[in-house]
Amino acid sequence: MPNKGYWKTHLEGFKRLEASDRIEATVGGIYYVRYFDDFPVFPISNSWTDTGVAGFASDKRYVVETSEKVIERCLLMTTDPGDLVLDPTCGSGTTAFVAEKWGRRWITCDTSRVAVTLAKQRLMTASYDYYELKYPHEGLKGGFIYKTVPHVTLKSIANNPDIDTIYERMHPAITAALAKLNEFLVGRFAFLVDDDETDFTGYPLKEWEAPFELIELESFLTRHGADPVQLKTQNTQLATLLQHFHEARLAMQREMDRSIAAHADQETLYDQPAISKSKLRVSGPFTVEAVPFPTVKSLDEAGGPVEADASIARTGESGRQHQWRDELLKTGIRGKGGQILRFADLEALPTDADIRNLNATGHLETGERVVVSFGPEHAALEQRQVSNALNEAGHLFPLPKMIVFCAFMFDPEAAKDIDAIKGITALKAQMNTDLLTEDLKKNRASNQSYWLMGQPEVEVLSLAFLVFGERRLCDYDGFAKLSGLDCLAKIHGLGREDLFLYALLAQGRAVWDYLANAQGWDLHTGEYRRGTSKKRPGSESSGIPAVSWHGERLVGGVGDLDFALRQAGLPGLGEFRDVIAGLRRHSETPRRLAQVAHALDFPLSQLVTENTQLTTFHQVEVHGFDYFDTVKGELVSGGKSRIAMWALDPDYDDRSLFPRQVFFPMAGKGEGWEKLKKNLRAELDESRLQQFQGTVSLPFAAGEHRKIAVKIIDDRGIESLKVMSLENL
Repeated sequence: MPNKGYWKTHLEGFKRLEASDRIEATVGGIYYVRYFDDFPVFPISNSWTDTGVAGFASDKRYVVETSEKVIERCLLMTTDPGDLVLDPTCGSGTTAFVAEKWGRRWITCDTSRVAVTLAKQRLMTASYDYYELKYPHEGLKGGFIYKTVPHVTLKSIANNPDIDTIYERMHPAITAALAKLNEFLVGRFAFLVDDDETDFTGYPLKEWEAPFELIELESFLTRHGADPVQLKTQNTQLATLLQHFHEARLAMQREMDRSIAAHADQETLYDQPAISKSKLRVSGPFTVEAVPFPTVKSLDEAGGPVEADASIARTGESGRQHQWRDELLKTGIRGKGGQILRFADLEALPTDADIRNLNATGHLETGERVVVSFGPEHAALEQRQVSNALNEAGHLFPLPKMIVFCAFMFDPEAAKDIDAIKGITALKAQMNTDLLTEDLKKNRASNQSYWLMGQPEVEVLSLAFLVFGERRLCDYDGFAKLSGLDCLAKIHGLGREDLFLYALLAQGRAVWDYLANAQGWDLHTGEYRRGTSKKRPGSESSGIPAVSWHGERLVGGVGDLDFALRQAGLPGLGEFRDVIAGLRRHSETPRRLAQVAHALDFPLSQLVTENTQLTTFHQVEVHGFDYFDTVKGELVSGGKSRIAMWALDPDYDDRSLFPRQVFFPMAGKGEGWEKLKKNLRAELDESRLQQFQGTVSLPFAAGEHRKIAVKIIDDRGIESLKVMSLENL
């Protein structure tokens, strides 16, 4: 019996505890045995010693930045996925960062523009583990899949009926093994357990008395002078009997432990959700907004309630546009290369029924009259506003020479219409989001509040490709020039090796190298259009020039074939085709073609020339931005050198941009895709990365919507979107 009170279970439960070896007798009484693995975690107390960050060990972004671990613990204790978290003191944005990480919605605010900017930058550049959803169709409401651990208790063991079944089934084997052991021991000799001699002569062993280790033989001989031959034989027999006994006992204990673990309650670890190894998250969409600075009037100044009407509804909008107009007059619009478009004067247009989309009029320092149209505060400037503003400008007298559309975001169709306006200079100006936090912004003329946006100069090329199944073989024009076959019917008459050879010559590099080596040339296909060729030492030839565009897996193409022929010293296509004809007859060619096909994972043996088809593909080339030159007063080409990034959506649906191809023309070593690979912990095909550093896209087929969108970001971070139709191409 326990010293105080009574056992926490009934008699039947007590027997199960005994059968599962969960009771141990000591001098002070009988106690329940709890193992460390019964519950391998510990509840968190009110003393959080593991959240401290000492001295300069942390990489702080803000002077009073809170440790992420502290916020995480508070958030996990009090919220569920999808809940809303409010932090009225944003600071460096730790609460918003942690809430985003753990699938909580959030609102955070601060009176410091520096704090808001730091938090925004932190969220926009962060990446998080992707936690597996418990019910994907419900989203965050269904919660995550969490790790669970068993919590073995005295109650769960005492109420486990499987223990009785296991004991009845497996304990007889233990009893039989123990009986054989006792039969062997009675009247024979004493043996040693942990260097203490115990004489079991005359009475049988109990289950808990059976030793795990036998006496060291040399030690026993020294002490008792026993016959070494007899003792060694008996020692071997005893070891075998002990082994059988412990195997039977451990077998039952393993079954007991499995049953105990299966019947134990499961504790959920809410700080250890299941992490997907194939996905990574970035911050979801969020907005940066400002509450207008409040003003307090005296009781004498404050009037009674005013009935709301349309004029009252426009009061807030007019007030914000007044602030934007003053900032525009003070700072001007910054352009390329440090240029600034400055205003001599700028005032609000009188409000009437005919002028609703033009908000200000004035003059540039050069004297030209200009009108300004501001976009909405929390939405994109739309196509309708562009059309209405242009009509309103036509009714002004004198007519303005320039119309400036200022917005935080431009609808793609609206931006396209602005770029297409003729007869009046139309400019787009990107508004800095600092204008949304007017009460926090510094009042300086050097503020960079407005930036001139360039007009994307994009060209779409249509190319006929020879395809087999879903694989592009080469462009048809290059194939026709090299082979002399000017129709699909003639191409179908080729053998598979000849077809593949011509396709490689027109599209790839491997056989170009083979052909060049055979003629003593040195071929160098460079990156896109910037390739070079050089003369091989001891050769009179100047080499074959680099190709003019690239394909999907093989850098290179037919290039300027006529120029290549002249450089190679061949008079024309006829002689060049003779060289190719000789190459087709060369005994080495089939083996070389097989090697190239294997390297490209191309099913050469399955190629059926009759199944090749002609399909139209498109290719986009970005020539750069056309910028407004404030000195010349006209649009000038900015070239390709200042394009930091551009992306192509080959099937734009007029709603959302889904880039299938992304390029970093200005990326140096460790930048662009290499930096994304590191930040997103992604696996990238290194052999294809160079194809995404130029200004020419990979060939693509027209999508369902037959419309493309090209998004370009220049070296200042200014974005512009160009939408183009493929209908007439």
